Amino acid sequence: MKLAVCLKYPSDSGDLMKTPHHHSTFARTIILAPMLCLPVIGWSGVEIDQTPLTVGKPLEPNIMFIMDDSGSMAWEVMPGASNDLKAIPYASTLTDDIRRRAANLNALWYNPLIEYKPWLKHDGSAYPESDPFAAPKDPSGSVQTGTQNLANSDWNTSYGYQRFYVLDEGKAPDKAENYKRYEFRHVKGTWEARVYTLNSSGEIVTKTPALKPTEFVWPGKDPRSIEAEVKNFANWFSYYRTRANVAKASASHVFAELNEGFRVGYDTIHNRETLLIPVGNS
Repeated sequence: MKLAVCLKYPSDSGDLMKTPHHHSTFARTIILAPMLCLPVIGWSGVEIDQTPLTVGKPLEPNIMFIMDDSGSMAWEVMPGASNDLKAIPYASTLTDDIRRRAANLNALWYNPLIEYKPWLKHDGSAYPESDPFAAPKDPSGSVQTGTQNLANSDWNTSYGYQRFYVLDEGKAPDKAENYKRYEFRHVKGTWEARVYTLNSSGEIVTKTPALKPTEFVWPGKDPRSIEAEVKNFANWFSYYRTRANVAKASASHVFAELNEGFRVGYDTIHNRETLLIPVGNS
């Protein structure tokens, strides 16, 4: 490209020679004039390539799903390197029952702020809602078998699957009196529930009359009926109670959102069973 620049000196050149400033102004005019004649590049329509320039052919998406099949996956406590409460804090100020059954301490226990949904199958359909009268311990049958009846007529059962603790909002988690204890049972064809306040030793101080049908109210959530709370609890029991069940639930919902453009393989850490599925070529 050729640029023709026409410069015209002022007729009274003496005025320009008075100060160096006039020289520099005129020099900048000579330099900038050709630049103003250059074409303007339109950047707004530029598309940035999402593939590295060094890659001739884009790589196919690959996912290798590796499952922990160790014995610890059957545990009902997390965190911890053993199936007990050693890793759960506040052993000196809280009872073991609170430490096991409060979700802010044991991340695997029932949390009423979560809506627990059944696993999804390979075709995207869901497993059935858990039956509180016969809640499967492991719907897949690979870790545990059998069911648990959550409708026991006693408020306090030996295992305590029908109760959980909730920390009062904004309160210190190391003090037993800051927790409420919730229990439910099935009596004469009806679900009933109660709430207990505790003292500093974790002992029951008061208990409410039987809750009304819609008195399960949690921060930021719509009120649940007792039946809805029990159903949510049963889904937790069957599909999220152990480490293995949480992993299955999470994986089933994540993979359900993937399309067929992903190549997926599967393996286990300890290879207790021969289930290796290599990532395919297509």
